[in-house]
Amino acid sequence: MRTLQDASRYDARLGGFAQSLESALIDVEDVASELRSYADEVEFDPESLEAMHARMSQLQGLLRAFGPRMEDVLGARRPGRSWRPPATAARPSVVPAGRCRGPRPFSPGARTRWTRPEPRRPPSLPGG
Repeated sequence: MRTLQDASRYDARLGGFAQSLESALIDVEDVASELRSYADEVEFDPESLEAMHARMSQLQGLLRAFGPRMEDVLGARRPGRSWRPPATAARPSVVPAGRCRGPRPFSPGARTRWTRPEPRRPPSLPGG
């Protein structure tokens, strides 16, 4: 900044740039001070954060299993059942051989028309 002010002796426009930079520097320092004050006031609870991450993981598992939107998950739940998190965090996206329902499509002995299995319904969520 000092160099820019010194160079303004040779070109007046550089003095305007130096003033703009100085003003911007003051604004940045003010914002930094306000952010430090804000950070001092914020409370951080690691246990609460971990509980929120676990809940988010459960909800994402339900979204993967029952629909792209939360409305799909809520619409497919069975009334009267309580919800439990899945035993594993993630379901395999590929069904192992021998665990498929019905014959494989395009394999010898397969039906010419593939039928999709009935969709699973999620259990009821707590409090709902």
